[in-house]
Amino acid sequence: MLKALFSSNTRVKLLKKFLLNPDQEFYGRDLSRELGEQIHSIRRELNNLEKIGLLKTRWSKNVLLFKIDKKFSIYRELKSIFKKSDFLHEKISEEIKNAGKIQLLLFSGVFIDKKTSQTDLLIVGEVDRDVLEKILEKYTEKEENIRYSILQKKNFIDRLEFKDKFSQSILNEEGNIITINLIKDELKKYKFF
Repeated sequence: MLKALFSSNTRVKLLKKFLLNPDQEFYGRDLSRELGEQIHSIRRELNNLEKIGLLKTRWSKNVLLFKIDKKFSIYRELKSIFKKSDFLHEKISEEIKNAGKIQLLLFSGVFIDKKTSQTDLLIVGEVDRDVLEKILEKYTEKEENIRYSILQKKNFIDRLEFKDKFSQSILNEEGNIITINLIKDELKKYKFF
């Protein structure tokens, strides 16, 4: 199955397009233009992905539309691979950085495939919640409930000082991704990083 999934550059481009946009339907010609690939290559790869069950199709006004099948046996794993390879956290981080005064931005939970995490996104600083939610909607699926925590710097430092379980567990979790850290000295003082 893996050979069938990753055997060509065109197929990898298609996988990325479908897996990072799982609620959208696509038409072969549009994909050809957008991905810069020949239409016959696109059609061949779409047919191959449909044969293995990753894509499903439907006709609409004499046009064949393709969509990812979320029931495919390794759908979640594939999505996770493409999310990580697309550096999703970097894109989200750039937009959040421009939406407030952020001192610490930590990605956890769904962003690193750890369902046991207490939060998916920890923000220390100031950010408008409405803007944050729009950013998250833009890069995540509708059914994904992204849990985020926004703490003021003083509140966060107080939590570290009193060895708050929430702060301790997030900072100690293996695999977290920190994209903004302007409070390194404070974290070192409490023996983090």
